[in-house]
Amino acid sequence: MRASQAVDLVLQRTERVRSLVRVDEVSTIEEAVEFWQSKTSRSVTVEDGREIVSNVTGFFQLLDQWDRSANQERVLAKSNYDWRKTA
Repeated sequence: MRASQAVDLVLQRTERVRSLVRVDEVSTIEEAVEFWQSKTSRSVTVEDGREIVSNVTGFFQLLDQWDRSANQERVLAKSNYDWRKTA
């Protein structure tokens, strides 16, 4: 597999992940409030729910960014490998 093909696969995977997280923001916030309200005795506001969704989304975006960066580094390392040395 050429380096450009590997990078294309990584980009396609990233787009699939992004398409999965595009959901109705209001219902997502409401679900977060409902879920976390059942876990605590204190009142969970809509603003708390928005912040929770934002933090969790940011966390997974960061993990995705790290994964893409690591994959690109592996692709570059393979594409720069001198195969003549092993022959």
